Amino acid sequence: MADKGKRSSFLDGEIRMVLVGKTGVGKSETGNTIAGAGKLTKIFASLARAMSVTKNCKQHCFKRFGYDLQLVDVPGFCDTVKSHDDIKEEIMKCIAISSPGIHAILFIVRVGRFMEEDKNTLERFLRCFGEESKRFVIVVFTGKDDLDADDDTLDNYLGDCPVTLKTFLYDVSRRCIAVNNRGTDADKEKFTRDLIDMIKSMVAANGGQCYTNEMYERCEAQLREAEKKEKLEEKREKQLEEKLKQEAAAYEEKLQRQDLKVQELERQLQQEKKRMAEQKETAAEENMKREVQKVKDVQKTIREEHERTREEMRHEEARKQIREKVENGDTSYLGTAYQWVKSSLSALNPFKNWYN
Repeated sequence: MADKGKRSSFLDGEIRMVLVGKTGVGKSETGNTIAGAGKLTKIFASLARAMSVTKNCKQHCFKRFGYDLQLVDVPGFCDTVKSHDDIKEEIMKCIAISSPGIHAILFIVRVGRFMEEDKNTLERFLRCFGEESKRFVIVVFTGKDDLDADDDTLDNYLGDCPVTLKTFLYDVSRRCIAVNNRGTDADKEKFTRDLIDMIKSMVAANGGQCYTNEMYERCEAQLREAEKKEKLEEKREKQLEEKLKQEAAAYEEKLQRQDLKVQELERQLQQEKKRMAEQKETAAEENMKREVQKVKDVQKTIREEHERTREEMRHEEARKQIREKVENGDTSYLGTAYQWVKSSLSALNPFKNWYN
């Protein structure tokens, strides 16, 4: 079957590989190292700049160490000027020209800080090739000369690398190798031989299978299904968000109504406090008026009592004078005095019978 991509003697004849990775990590240089191309006869164009040199999927065939090697360079991920759909189209071309299938996907990563852009490249690779591609991946670290200059090793570097890269290496069974694309011809030949041996072991572990167009199509189908589910989930989230907005609006309206009720109750409470204060003030005023009236009544009683006392004193003085005159034998005014005393005493009830 084409899906198996199996040839009983492929290791005696042909090994098909693809180079993938972010622009600027040294894909083309690694391709030249594998091809054994010298400084003057480079197969893959490479420049030390951020812009992707490889614009379209390119295939190169050559013989090395008794093998027919087929190497395909894929446009850089993440920072390429091509759109995601254009990259997918190039990948499909890559798989097509690697028929009946790809033995090894060489994912190129540069030694150094694993940036957010590298993480995005890795995620984009898995999105394009699918989880099934991990069985065919070998991670190639460029910049081995930097490790050598620091008297460091790849194992030490991997021990401190970010979790994202460690997880990816674990998923590809820690198949990785470092290359010095600036090294001697002997260094480059050793790298290429070690890489071929690693590919042979991986192919054996895969039962001779290749990464095929059918696998990529399954990945595409899964991706479309995932996108469909994602869109459905986005639709549900939007519906839920809209419902939450409506509920929030209704809740806010309810709160506003309650706020108005609270304001009205507070207004009524202030009015009631004012009314009660006025009632208390009125009651206090009435009490004060009653107290004032009581004082006035007492004053009136005192004045009346005083007038009665004064009148009694005048009457007593008049009687005293009469008695003294009588005692002195002066009776000339008795008639007149008697009438005066009688008329005066008749006005005082307590003394009505005093002269009877």
